[in-house]
Parts: sequence; structure tokens; C-alpha cells
Amino acid sequence: MRIILLALIVGFAVPAISLSQTQTKKTGSAAGDEQMFRGLERQMFDAMQLKPDLAAFDRIWADDFFSINHDGSTVDKQQTLAFLRAGKFLADKITSDEFRLRRFGDTAIITGRSIYFFAGNKVGDVRHTQVWAKLKGRWQLVGWQGTPIPDSTR
Repeated sequence: MRIILLALIVGFAVPAISLSQTQTKKTGSAAGDEQMFRGLERQMFDAMQLKPDLAAFDRIWADDFFSINHDGSTVDKQQTLAFLRAGKFLADKITSDEFRLRRFGDTAIITGRSIYFFAGNKVGDVRHTQVWAKLKGRWQLVGWQGTPIPDSTR
């Protein structure tokens, strides 16, 4: 009976100890993850400001990138690059806040808010969801969804 009781205690205690060590490791790397993904988000927004940096977009966005835009339209990477090449995206400054990161192995989901300015005027305010995946050893944006924030909820 003592052997069974000891086996049960060890059976429950070892996973609990392992889980607490894993959670400590995750907590320790959470700050590094947040800093890295904030940097990737900033690179993405910087590449959109003023004259679009198409090489940066090509590097940051996965080939199968898919977006649901603020107006409900959907676009893939090539459609978005064509839109940017044509000079149709007008923003000379993009700010972001309300950053929240959730990471699941080689996938990360970021939610936040992005505010778009052109010629000193605010032209858009969006809550967004970004989906990042680690592909071939580097993080790339695979999905985006943006929802406009009405004036009354800002």
C-alpha cells in the first residue's frame, strides 16, 4: 500500500514540478518574445509609412499571407504589394498601442491598435489581429485582420 501511495505522490509531484519549471522558463522568455514581436510589428509599420519599403514587406510577410481589411475586403500578399506599388496606401505615420502577445510554439497572435496619419491628420484607427508563424527559421506575418474603431469607442 505504501508503494502505491508513494507512486501516486511521485506521479503527481514530478509533473507539477516540471510544469512549474516550464512556466518559469516561459515567463523568463516572455519579455524577450514581446520585445522581438514589438520590433517586427514596428518594422512592418515603418515599411508602410511614406514610400512603402517593398523589400521589407517581401521579407516580413509570408508568401501565403492573407488579410481581412477594415472594410471587409480580403487580399493576399501579391494584391497588397500591387496596392502599395500603385501608391494607394496613404499614411506618413503609423502608431500602435494596446499590444498583447500570445505565443503558441511556432505561432504567435498579436492584438493591438494601430492609428494611421496622413499630412498630420488621423485617417484611421483600427484594432488589429496579427498572426505570425516561424517559417524556415524566421518569423513571418501570415495573417492580418483589422476592425475600424468608431469615434464613440475611442
